[in-house]
Amino acid sequence: MLASWVVGAGLLALVVGLAIIAVTLPAQIAAYSGLLSTLFAAVSAVGAWQALREANQERRERRRPVVQADCPISSSSEVFFRLTNSGGSAAENITVTFHPSPIDFDGRQLAEISLFRSPIPLLTPGQEIKHLFQLGFNFAKPDIPSVFDVRVAYRSKGTEYAETTRIDLSVYRDLVLPRPTIAESLADISQTLKKVKDALGTR
Repeated sequence: MLASWVVGAGLLALVVGLAIIAVTLPAQIAAYSGLLSTLFAAVSAVGAWQALREANQERRERRRPVVQADCPISSSSEVFFRLTNSGGSAAENITVTFHPSPIDFDGRQLAEISLFRSPIPLLTPGQEIKHLFQLGFNFAKPDIPSVFDVRVAYRSKGTEYAETTRIDLSVYRDLVLPRPTIAESLADISQTLKKVKDALGTR
């Protein structure tokens, strides 16, 4: 008799428990669904904000000037120092700093020529400045720096920019020319005239 009562009480408790769950479960599911919807909306909003921020940043990067230095070489082993504005707006007040300074074919430090002693006023989008300064095989000489850093600083619409590029021209040191180039001939003529001038000046 007691056992039957205990079993009956247990079944009654189980039924009551199931009834409570059946009543409260929809409310809990609705609450969790609302929470998940709010979370997904927040994640979507953050993602949209991040995408907009990146798009604005990319737009600004496309509109800004980008002045880069490099040293292309011709088929005749003539090495040029070149500044190019590959950006979307003009660069102003461009200063170029070398460390150490390259040496040109006439023995001058590139930092001392007039083009780089003072700031370059303007470089428009797509514009480049190219200066012949050396012959490739000369970089085999110990007194000719073949590795140097170039820092290019400039301004655009009140914002300052600066890029530093390491240039390594040692790959050009073993180049052999089939014949003298115009630049080499001019350098030889310059040296010869200098010697003649010095010789005349001593008399």
